[in-house]
Amino acid sequence: MLRCWAAACQTRLIAWRLACTGYRVARYMSRAILSGHSGTAWVAAAMLAPLAEAASSDQLLVEVSFVSLDRLAEWLPQLPQPVFFHRNGTLVAWHAADRAEWLFV
Repeated sequence: MLRCWAAACQTRLIAWRLACTGYRVARYMSRAILSGHSGTAWVAAAMLAPLAEAASSDQLLVEVSFVSLDRLAEWLPQLPQPVFFHRNGTLVAWHAADRAEWLFV
């Protein structure tokens, strides 16, 4: 039995894929997450932006991120409910405090 104690998008997708292949999976999430009061668990998928990560990540991580997006595009149609997903570009915004990091890219 695989037990998952996280609500991150990636963790939930991996648990779902393992369940699809026959693994027994138990997911544990807090009441705040289940009720929608924990923002990161529900909006993390909106932040899948390898180009934004490229500003401060290794090339390998960026490449793996693009492969992950391809895999996600294959998996989403298999979910029981439709999920809005598109790949029409990346908007990168930063706060003034992040300017120093941007200048080193």
